[in-house]
Amino acid sequence: MYNLSMAQKSIKTDQLLIRAAREIFPETGCSNLNLRELSRKTGINLGMFPYYFKTKEAFIKAVLQDFYEDFFLNFNLDSFPTKTSPIERLRSVLLKVAIFVRDNQDFMSALMTDLMNGEKLALEFIEENIFRHLKIMMSLIEDCKKSKQLGPLSPMETMAFIMPVVVAPLMLGSKIKLFKKRKLMKKVNLKIFQESTSDQAILKRIEMALFALRNNSHVV
Repeated sequence: MYNLSMAQKSIKTDQLLIRAAREIFPETGCSNLNLRELSRKTGINLGMFPYYFKTKEAFIKAVLQDFYEDFFLNFNLDSFPTKTSPIERLRSVLLKVAIFVRDNQDFMSALMTDLMNGEKLALEFIEENIFRHLKIMMSLIEDCKKSKQLGPLSPMETMAFIMPVVVAPLMLGSKIKLFKKRKLMKKVNLKIFQESTSDQAILKRIEMALFALRNNSHVV
């Protein structure tokens, strides 16, 4: 049974259900999230789900949105000193985002699987939220271009280059870990992928990507 600490017991039931669902989401994704199993794990009566969320779909949407709001905290630009340069703000946001992805890579991996499988709730969730953080990232990149700290690529081209460089190794490591857990891959050494997930390794990839983008003036 899901172990509720004293602090958790003071949290509202709907939040407890959401937190518990977030813990098992890496194993279930949207399509296999079982409310009866979640009720058994939490000890919360199954009848509470419709009381708080009306439908299973509404509950899954609440779980995804709760996860996204944690992710979106990384885009709080108000925390930067006023004299921070655009490239420093971009570097900091990229690092925060990458660390969040690393620390939640199993959840992200399950969500990506749902997206690739055309899962309706996952697609709706992305459609409703993706432009919130993209607009901020594009604005940061535009500021860097205006201050001549990035080369001539458009903000979208810059995003398309930098995000795979920074994030892809984190997601790949999660998939490899899952395959090994299911005994689908036996010879691959997880250490190889774990070395690319440290703060230092992430920052190195960010610096390499920014260096390449600063020095791409020959690109038409």
